[in-house]
Amino acid sequence: MKIQQIIIWLVTVAIVMVGFFIFNKNLTQIPQDANKTDNASSTAPLSGVGLFDEEGKSIDISVLPVDLPSPPDMSGPIVFPSGYQESSKMTIIEKIESLRAAVEKNPADEDNWIGLGSYWKLIENYEKAEVAWLYAAEINTASPVALGNLGFLYGYYLNDSAKAEEYYLKAIKRSPDQEYLYFQLAEFYRIVLNDMSKAVIIAEQGVAANPNNENLKALRDSLK
Repeated sequence: MKIQQIIIWLVTVAIVMVGFFIFNKNLTQIPQDANKTDNASSTAPLSGVGLFDEEGKSIDISVLPVDLPSPPDMSGPIVFPSGYQESSKMTIIEKIESLRAAVEKNPADEDNWIGLGSYWKLIENYEKAEVAWLYAAEINTASPVALGNLGFLYGYYLNDSAKAEEYYLKAIKRSPDQEYLYFQLAEFYRIVLNDMSKAVIIAEQGVAANPNNENLKALRDSLK
């Protein structure tokens, strides 16, 4: 039984670490041509028959607000923490500049906002990461990715446990089928809040929402 619990927690830690960047293609694949549309206004281009991204994938226009809120300001110097590897700086600068240009050109692109927030977090600019992900969550009300990222950011970097729980729960409400969110929130309850009862409850909720998910069943059983 002890060996089984150790295995479960190793899996949990792995999912927590990987889950933060799940669905975030921008960390490994940044569009070389970020200009998806010639429309530089802050209104999503909802007219026409069929909208497609640069990869040819259909865009679900039903989740995009007709009038986008004003995008946040992502300008400013790119400052690295002390001791940051020099070999990585130029790549990160190029990524941030590319993504800043992309969101200025098309502020309706959630993926670019998530990617931009991820790079701000990478260089420990947590304020800009928070702002970028809040906007991403606002312009795509069907996606849980930015909300889950915010939960992780608040819980482990900004030390705001109330907001961490709030945003994890919002992410799960949006997409109750996303396994990694239950693992992350259960781990947050267990490690940060030291609240095993809440960890068990969220795992049980995950199983209830996904009765055929064996990983969530194993998580629930390991917490009891």
